Amino acid sequence: MWAVSDNRLNNLILLLLAVLMLISFSFFSITPPFSSPSMASGLFGEEIPTAEAPVLVFRVIVEKIHGDVVERVSGAVVRVDELLRRTDERGVAQFLLTPGTYRVSVSSPDGSFPTWSEVLQLAEGQTDMRIKYVEYRQKISSIDITIDSLNGSSTILVGFEPIDFGPTKVAYAGLPVIVFYNGDFERRVFIGGRVYGSAEMDEVGYSGVFTLSQPVAQAREARVAYINDIVSAVVVSESYIPIFVIEATVVEMR
Repeated sequence: MWAVSDNRLNNLILLLLAVLMLISFSFFSITPPFSSPSMASGLFGEEIPTAEAPVLVFRVIVEKIHGDVVERVSGAVVRVDELLRRTDERGVAQFLLTPGTYRVSVSSPDGSFPTWSEVLQLAEGQTDMRIKYVEYRQKISSIDITIDSLNGSSTILVGFEPIDFGPTKVAYAGLPVIVFYNGDFERRVFIGGRVYGSAEMDEVGYSGVFTLSQPVAQAREARVAYINDIVSAVVVSESYIPIFVIEATVVEMR
C-alpha cells in the first residue's frame, strides 16, 4: 500500500513540474546578455550590423608608390573610430558598419610611412577608400656639417626644395637619408635615425619620424641629422629627403 502511494505521489510531482516549466517558457524568452536591437558585438571589437540595421561595407586599400612601382601594403594599421584592423596581403582592411560619421586613420607599425587621418560620412552599400602613399626622394640642395671630435659625432643641417603637391594633398618629410664616409673612410648610411654599414644599405628601408612638409611657397625647408659617427664626406648624389604625398580617393557603390 505505501509503495503504491509513493509512486503516485512522485508521478504527480513530476507532472506539476513539467506544467510549471511550460508556463514559464510561454512568458519569457532567452536573449544573450548585452545585446541591442540593431548591433551585435563581433570579433576584435567590430560591430556587425544585424538584420534590423542597414549594412555598410567599408574597405580601405593601402598602397605605396615610388616611381613606376606600385606596392599593396600588408600589415598597415587601419582604425575606424575604436575599431582596428590590419591590411591583408592584398593591402585591404574591411569593416562592417552602420551608416554614420567616422574618423578613419592609417598608420605604419614600423614607421615606414606617415599616419593619415580624416573624418568621413559613410552611407549605405559599399564604400572603398584608396590611400596612396606616393614617395618622393627629394635632392639635397645644401649641407652644413658640424663635427664633435670629442664625442665622435656629427650634426648635419640639410636643406631641400619643397615639392609642389597642390592645395588638396598632404605631404610629410622624414629625416634625411645620408650616404657618407666616416673618419676611417668607411662607407656608411644614415637612415631612419641610425647608422648602417655598406653591406646593409640595400636591405634597410626608411623607418622613423615624419613631420608635415610646408607648402611650396616656402623657399627652402631644412632637416637636422644627428649622426653618431664622424662624417668626413657626404655622397650628395645618393643622399635625399624621403617625402610622402598622401592621396585619398573615396568611391561609393550603392
